[in-house]
Amino acid sequence: MDIYLGGNRVHFRVHQKLLCQASPVFDRMFNGGFEEAANKSAGLPEDDPESFDSFSRWLYRDKLDEMDLSAPKTDSGPLWDRIKLYCFAEKYCIDSLADIAMDTIIPAYSDENFTPSAHSMCLVYDNTSEGSRLRLYMARSFAYRLVCLHVDVPRELLERLASISDFPRDVF
Repeated sequence: MDIYLGGNRVHFRVHQKLLCQASPVFDRMFNGGFEEAANKSAGLPEDDPESFDSFSRWLYRDKLDEMDLSAPKTDSGPLWDRIKLYCFAEKYCIDSLADIAMDTIIPAYSDENFTPSAHSMCLVYDNTSEGSRLRLYMARSFAYRLVCLHVDVPRELLERLASISDFPRDVF
């Protein structure tokens, strides 16, 4: 199967059987009556090529690359990439990959004085569904930040987070 990702149409070639066994979404796409099945290719312009690359390596090796937990926990780098991978896994109903990603995200935030950034929280809420485990983790981390760490949250950040309809409910 030929998969083209992102606005630049980064090309990946993946075995159909592996892809379809991993994801019911891909299974329906490539084994159903869709154009992708006839063409043996799909364009996924909204999806991140780096996340698909991590997914495809996991698909063939049945494990994720090690994440460097000593790397800065910012809105880029290995933790950011792992959060995007979780979002990809949830979107395509790849539960086992989402579980593994989640199992590596939580320890990355294990330092009690470090919580997810607002940008990370927004990424998660923009790319996951209601009730997502990563959404709930982000909301609970935010509540911990407010209640236990007594961290002041800038007004603009509160307004941005409050604009996400599910976020206040998940926090409270």
